[in-house]
Amino acid sequence: MAGLNTLGFTGTVGASMAAASWRIFLMPLDTVKTIMQVEGKDGISKLMAKSRASGPSVFYHGALGASAATFAGHYPWFATYNMLDASIPVPTDTLPKLGRSALLGFCSSVVSDTVSNSLRVLKTYRQTSEVKVSYVDAAKTIIEEDG
Repeated sequence: MAGLNTLGFTGTVGASMAAASWRIFLMPLDTVKTIMQVEGKDGISKLMAKSRASGPSVFYHGALGASAATFAGHYPWFATYNMLDASIPVPTDTLPKLGRSALLGFCSSVVSDTVSNSLRVLKTYRQTSEVKVSYVDAAKTIIEEDG
């Protein structure tokens, strides 16, 4: 199948791994942003209390989940896009060309979001928990509470 050659696969995996690694570097900023979104004005004080109780590593709670979610979102998006791009002929007129691009992007986003959403939920739960919680415990709690 055209577009799914080894070099394209390797490049997509490499780019996805780089994006996932970058997320770990940015994790303290993501933690502050997420706790403020979830807890509002009290978020910073809760984060600081959690840091005093468990140390500065709390700023990296959810880092592996964020990294995994980034990879799980990035790779399927590009793999889907590249496969569809290689399979669907490019029209010559502008409007059909734009429609094709929109369709490829939409389909790629649906696949990406479907694959990565559960990991993002786990990351956010672990990151915003008032106490240190493992990914396994977070998953159990989420499943018990929300199904």
